[in-house]
Amino acid sequence: AVTAPSSTTGAAPISLTLASIAVKPADIQVAAGASVGVEVTAADVKNLAVADISVTYDPEVVSFQNITEGGFLRSDGKPTSFLFSVNSKTGKVDISLSRVGMEKGVNGSGTLAFLVFQGKKAGASAISVKVNKLQNVDRGSLDHRVVNASLTVK
Repeated sequence: AVTAPSSTTGAAPISLTLASIAVKPADIQVAAGASVGVEVTAADVKNLAVADISVTYDPEVVSFQNITEGGFLRSDGKPTSFLFSVNSKTGKVDISLSRVGMEKGVNGSGTLAFLVFQGKKAGASAISVKVNKLQNVDRGSLDHRVVNASLTVK
């Protein structure tokens, strides 16, 4: 019979941390007529160079006001491309971020985009993120999980 070695001394630990794309904070409260900011963040990414994501919300409960690029993809001073389109009727914001030149990606965690919504009427809306593309500089897809949020208008 063959037995496996009882020790793996010297072996490098395997990282099982899965990257995540999240809407923060996870539980958002806002008064009707007031504005609130939410972040779309990346965590535990390795060599991230491209993020194409869609954020959806209930346009009956909240309205989209504004979006700005987060600093994560350009955290090392390299230029980025930041594009977005908004469909206020369906409640969808498409966001495309990429590093210009694609020489190397970024590692770790940070903010991809900052969105501002305004409460329209009392109710609840999911603020959901869908990752259309999350890639490293070699155009390889990064495995990830998604963490959505809920927004309550009072």
